[in-house]
Amino acid sequence: MSYIKNKQKLEIVTAVKNESKNEAFGIGAGDFNLESNAGEVYKVAEGDNLGGEVGVLKTLEGSMYFETTKSSKSFTLSYLQEGKKVLKWDLNIERKEK
Repeated sequence: MSYIKNKQKLEIVTAVKNESKNEAFGIGAGDFNLESNAGEVYKVAEGDNLGGEVGVLKTLEGSMYFETTKSSKSFTLSYLQEGKKVLKWDLNIERKEK
């Protein structure tokens, strides 16, 4: 990961539900990309990130961590399959000062 000036770790809490009645699937934080509205792309940061197998009619809950610039407040979170974006969410956040 490249160095990010004025960085802050962003936690995205999520749940992935398998509505299939036939098969389980694996998913992890590495299947997601985060991009700021300024065009900066962030990969998953170190941490206890979401990952595992989602059983039939089961839900996997967890967090994904991204190291972003402190000034970024608007993002697009994308779910990738075979390197292609298949789902995306627009996120607007408020930063808490420490």
